[in-house]
Amino acid sequence: MRTPIFPDFREIAIEDSDEIEEHLASTQPETSEMTFASLFIWQREFRTEWSMYDRWLLFMERREGGSRYFLPPAGESVQPEVVIELLAWLRDVTGDARPAIERADCRLAALMKESFDIEPMPEHFDYVYRRQALAELTGRQFDAKRNQINRLHAKSGFRCEELRTEHIPDCFRVLEEWLAWRRSRHDTDIAADGPATHEALKYLGRLPLKGEVIVVGNRVEAFSLNERLNRDTQVVQLEKATPRFGGIFAMIANQTAKRCADEIKWINRGQDLGIAGLRKAKRSFCPNHLIEKYRIRPARR
Repeated sequence: MRTPIFPDFREIAIEDSDEIEEHLASTQPETSEMTFASLFIWQREFRTEWSMYDRWLLFMERREGGSRYFLPPAGESVQPEVVIELLAWLRDVTGDARPAIERADCRLAALMKESFDIEPMPEHFDYVYRRQALAELTGRQFDAKRNQINRLHAKSGFRCEELRTEHIPDCFRVLEEWLAWRRSRHDTDIAADGPATHEALKYLGRLPLKGEVIVVGNRVEAFSLNERLNRDTQVVQLEKATPRFGGIFAMIANQTAKRCADEIKWINRGQDLGIAGLRKAKRSFCPNHLIEKYRIRPARR
């Protein structure tokens, strides 16, 4: 498909994967959303569009109310002048006096701090864990996780397998059971999860995702979809499980860490979106550090 050239934008197509991945790889991103798979599967939620500006890759999204913003430009050596020009264009197009780049990492925030307002977005901070710690679960801080997994072993037995094409129908079933369970708990924060996970499974063979499934008996009860974020980091994009077995989320997280490539030192498990239950779950795995993200806007006059 034709590459959109700024100021033209269009939706992300699966055929765009090679071009977009090449530019993202040159950036070596640290934030969980800056992968082709993540941008592609969530584009319906955020109405994501992309374009090329010189040698930089641009993504524009829309908030719930319809206002537009940029994600950080991707590519080598982003210059402050590029950010200034992009935000000036967005101001002219939308009439927003303070257009924004959202979920920018600390590198871009530091570059722009002299003449722009830099606001932390803590609900989007990514939780990052040592891969070895999640794979081994040693130490008192992981007693609860080990106990959950041991109880699951004793009660049911399990095996972990690479997610293959023949597992996909079962993964759709797991997704539906997970959605029904969350709806029964009156969870209002899952509306976008179904479509995004559906897209990931539908295009699994064409997306740069790998996966694991937990099988109990002959039945898939959980799955994980993850991918390489940068040279030494794997990012978990999606995890889903049925509610039948306590500890199954601890098990799939542990097995995913065990099955990462040897060069992977870190696992990024994404943000908590300001949701208390999600924050508690992510903290329970004892993160090593957070990847901070920022909103960059013209300074108030």
